[in-house]
Amino acid sequence: MTGLVWWEMSQTEAQPPTVREVIFKQASPILRRMFLLYLVNAVFLIVFAGAFSVLFPSFGGGLWTLGLEVYATLIAVYAGIVYLLGRSAMSVGLGRHCYALAVLGFGFGGFLDAWGGYGFLSLGYWLGQAGKESPSVCGRDGGEVVVFGPESLACPKCSRVVRVGYDIPRGWAKAGLAVFLLGVLVYVMNSSLGMFNTFYARYVGDVLLFTGLAFALTFYLQRMYFGGLVRIPSINQSGVREEGEVSGR
Repeated sequence: MTGLVWWEMSQTEAQPPTVREVIFKQASPILRRMFLLYLVNAVFLIVFAGAFSVLFPSFGGGLWTLGLEVYATLIAVYAGIVYLLGRSAMSVGLGRHCYALAVLGFGFGGFLDAWGGYGFLSLGYWLGQAGKESPSVCGRDGGEVVVFGPESLACPKCSRVVRVGYDIPRGWAKAGLAVFLLGVLVYVMNSSLGMFNTFYARYVGDVLLFTGLAFALTFYLQRMYFGGLVRIPSINQSGVREEGEVSGR
C-alpha cells in the first residue's frame, strides 16, 4: 500500500500532525489493550484458583495464591487508572507509569502480564521521546523519526515503519532475548536436571521465561508481519515531491 507523508497533507485543509501528536494517537489504543491484558489475567487467575479450590478441596493455595490474586488485581487497577488518564488527556508524564507497569507485569511471572509489560515498556519509551525537545529517535539505529501519512511514523535511516507499543531500543530487545535464553536454561535445570528445584527458583524461572518469551515473540511478529519497508518522499528533478510507499519485507 502507499501513503503520503505529512507535508503532502499540508495541501489539504487538515493541519499536518507532529511526531508528538502521532505518538499520542498511537499510544491511546495500546494503553487500552495492555490494560485489558492485565485485567484478563487477574480475572482468569481469580476464577481459576476459585474453581480449583472447589473441585479439589484438599488443594490449598495458601497465602501465595492469595498474594498473586491481590498482586494481579492491583496492577490491573493501576493499569486501568493509567488508561483512563491517557484517554482523558494523553501526556508525557504517563511514561513513568508505563515503565512502572512494565516492571510489575514482568514480575508477575505469567505470559499475559509479560506481554502487557512489553507493550508498556514500549509506551514508556515513546512517550519519553514525545517529551524531548530534540527530535524523536528510532530505537533501532538512532535515526530521526518522521511522520509518515496521517497516523504513522517512520525512520528514514533504517527505512522502516515505527510502531508505538511494539518498537523498543535495539539494546533492550537483545537483553530481552538473552533473558529468554536464560529462562529456558533455568527451566531445563529445574525440570530435567532437578537443579535449584525450589519454589523460589521456579518462580524466578517463570519470570525469566515469560518475560523473555514476550520479547522473543514480539521480535518474531515484527520480523514476519510488521517488517514493511518505507520510502520517504523526496523532491525529484522537476521540484515535485514524490509519494512515499510501504512495501513488504
